[in-house]
Amino acid sequence: MARTLGARPIPQDVLELMKIAAGSEEHCRLAATRTGQREDVLIEAARFYLQQILFRADADCYRILGLAPGASKDRARLHMAALLQWLHPDRNNGLEGLYAHRVIAAWQQISGSERGNEPRPKVSNAPVARRPRRPRRPHSPKLAGPPWIRIPSKKRGSIYSVAIKWGVVGVITLALVMSTVVYYFAPDFSRDLIAEWKP
Repeated sequence: MARTLGARPIPQDVLELMKIAAGSEEHCRLAATRTGQREDVLIEAARFYLQQILFRADADCYRILGLAPGASKDRARLHMAALLQWLHPDRNNGLEGLYAHRVIAAWQQISGSERGNEPRPKVSNAPVARRPRRPRRPHSPKLAGPPWIRIPSKKRGSIYSVAIKWGVVGVITLALVMSTVVYYFAPDFSRDLIAEWKP
């Protein structure tokens, strides 16, 4: 049955089904009273039915909004608002939210025409195109070195400048460590060395 639904004409009370699919309390309660079914069952049934009759790949902008050809813009606006109450990504995080861009594109095509009864253009299934992002500049990792060693700005940030900075720091650190070792662990040698340098 689901395969054949798309070829059938849209029912006249489709707006009521859209409001049930959107979870309108008033419409769900009324439908539950009429049918004797639970409200959650009716909501799921309405959503499934609308998916089959409105959102087929070959649907034009009128079909997507559940309209007969030549329907007024006011009627199209009502249908769009009811569908977006169900499909808008802020309200519907599931896969059904992907239909929202088709509903908006269909409304833009109908509202952009001077009359509602112009030829029925097709709405693409492709998502709305987004502006391409600018490519990011390649960036080298910032390895901070000691601030007192200055490197020309063109070479700053390269691997060579980092090696130079840390090489200088390493030499200074090694000299300090060696002098400390000599002073504390070879006191005779350090005393003789200091005595030689005294005038």
